Amino acid sequence: MFQLKILGPSKYFLGLEIAKSSKGISLSQRKYTLSLLEDTSFLACKPSNLPMDPNLKLNLHDGDLLLDPSVYKRLIGKLIYLTISRPDITLVVNRLSQYMKEHRVRHLNVVHHLLQYLKSTLGQGLFSLLITLSNSLSLLMLIGPAMLIPKGPLLACVLLGNNLLSWSSKKQPTISKSSTEVEYRALSSVTSKVVWLRRLLLHFNI
Repeated sequence: MFQLKILGPSKYFLGLEIAKSSKGISLSQRKYTLSLLEDTSFLACKPSNLPMDPNLKLNLHDGDLLLDPSVYKRLIGKLIYLTISRPDITLVVNRLSQYMKEHRVRHLNVVHHLLQYLKSTLGQGLFSLLITLSNSLSLLMLIGPAMLIPKGPLLACVLLGNNLLSWSSKKQPTISKSSTEVEYRALSSVTSKVVWLRRLLLHFNI
């Protein structure tokens, strides 16, 4: 037999700051982000409005190799954990994590730019509305290619009325020949998810 102690409503857990209200639950990692900026000496850096230059193209070969690869790996690991409450940086972190084997100075510069963006968006996080039966329970899915490139990631979020069910950022497995084909592939992928969700909701008599 184990004794349990109730510590009250959760407010801080493993870097996650939790705030509850009558409307919903807010999740953020402000303290974790401040600690990350302080450890990297970016606490007093110039803020940036974008997490990454949309016209920047990265690869494995351009630029000089980093003298200390552990710095890059450690930063990417911390940024991956930050994506729990920051879907706005998921795309950039996903791209940067693809260069863990061959990390160059250009890749580290993009990480530094992302840290500047975090400095300007410290208070951002996730807010989940409490599910209420009075809301319209129509199924809505918002989709769009994050970038109109042949193998760009597909962004999607699913809502049931005003309630966010899930969100995702997934790299497309096939190469498209045009931006139109990218959009059609996105519609095809999401349509299959909508059909599955409709059947699931019908199973619950919704």
